[in-house]
Amino acid sequence: MKRYIFPLIVMASSAVLSGCVAMANAPLPEKTEVVEFPGVKQADIYANSKIWIAKAFKSANNVIQYADKEQGSIVGKGAVDYPCADPNECLATSGMVINFTMKIDTKDGKARVTLSDYSLYKPTSTSLGVIIPASTSPVMTIPAQTATTKAMNDLIAQYKREAVNQDASNKNW
Repeated sequence: MKRYIFPLIVMASSAVLSGCVAMANAPLPEKTEVVEFPGVKQADIYANSKIWIAKAFKSANNVIQYADKEQGSIVGKGAVDYPCADPNECLATSGMVINFTMKIDTKDGKARVTLSDYSLYKPTSTSLGVIIPASTSPVMTIPAQTATTKAMNDLIAQYKREAVNQDASNKNW
C-alpha cells in the first residue's frame, strides 16, 4: 500500500501544478490595424503620430528608434503597464510592464499601426522572504496573452482617438 502512495502524490501534484499556468502553443502574433484620417496629408499624419508618441509614452526620444519622414515610417520600442482585471490581480501584477515594438506607416488619408515582439517584464519581488529577481520573458501564458491583447487594443484605440486631434502645425496659437 505504501508503495502506491508516493507515485500517487507525485501524479496528483504534477496535475495540480500543470493546471495552474496554462501555456499557449505559440507566441502572441503581431497586431496590425489601419486607421483612417480622411482628407489628411501624409506629412500631417506623420507629424501627428510623432506628437502622439511623445505624449503617450512621455518621451518620443526614448521610444522612437527610427523615423523617416519621406517614407512616412516610425519604428519604436514601447512599454505599457500590465492591465489587471480585479484588485487581487493588481496586487500580484504590480510593476509588471508589457514591452513591444511599434511601427507606424503613414500615407495620405491613413496610417497602419503594427505592434509586435511582446515581452513581459516582472520587477524584483519578495515571496515568503525569498527575493525573486527581475525578469523579462516572452508572453506565452494564456492569461498574459489575454492581458497583452487588451493592452494593445487599448493602445490602438487611444491612437485612433488622439492622433487625429494633434495639431502639428500649431496654426491656431
